[in-house]
Amino acid sequence: MNTIEIVKPSVVILTPKEEILDFPRRIEEAGRTCYRSEDKAGEGTAEKFCCMLIRRGHESVLEHCSLSVRIVCDRATSHQIVRHRLCAFSQASQRYCCYEGGPLEVIRPPFDETSIWVDSVLQAVAAYRALRTAGEPAENARSVLPNCTATQIVMSANVRQWRHIFNERALNPHAQLQTRFVFLSLLGELQELVPCLFGADTTDTVNERLAEMPAYWQKDTETTEAIGERS
Repeated sequence: MNTIEIVKPSVVILTPKEEILDFPRRIEEAGRTCYRSEDKAGEGTAEKFCCMLIRRGHESVLEHCSLSVRIVCDRATSHQIVRHRLCAFSQASQRYCCYEGGPLEVIRPPFDETSIWVDSVLQAVAAYRALRTAGEPAENARSVLPNCTATQIVMSANVRQWRHIFNERALNPHAQLQTRFVFLSLLGELQELVPCLFGADTTDTVNERLAEMPAYWQKDTETTEAIGERS
């Protein structure tokens, strides 16, 4: 039976929390080397030092700390994410991952005509499995899979690059909706952990924009929904 499983876009921070909380101290340690002012570092100085660097535009010092995350999104969104070149990416491969053994995981798009979408995805699943049954390798059969097919990406970047990505993909109202949802979710978590690096002044904006996202992407909704062939 050809089935799909609707999953939600999400992001999980892989870098240990203790390491993230230590970012300001490490950045201060590196930055004070420029001024040979290491003796001025002390209790509560790291956050102020980081704010000073950002205010003055000396963000190269932020490159000394890096963060890794695991993102679940659709293939269309992933194509936008991997355009950020100053990052490291490891993505699930449709060439080596086969999709005929169970439901195809997909991300629900943000529009109301879900019946049309479901029918088209089920047709794509049927075509993919027919090609695999006929002996086509996964790298050929994948050509019929839809852009809404779910994928996973492990992504790493330094703090300076993350700040750039958030400006382009989270806070930019013209960014694609699912991309905004993923990076707004991540930005909100980082603002709680290290507000001096990720703009505590935009916390209200982040929460407001997340609340405007489709309800079926939110954390408090069902994680998955399985749909089979229509009679």
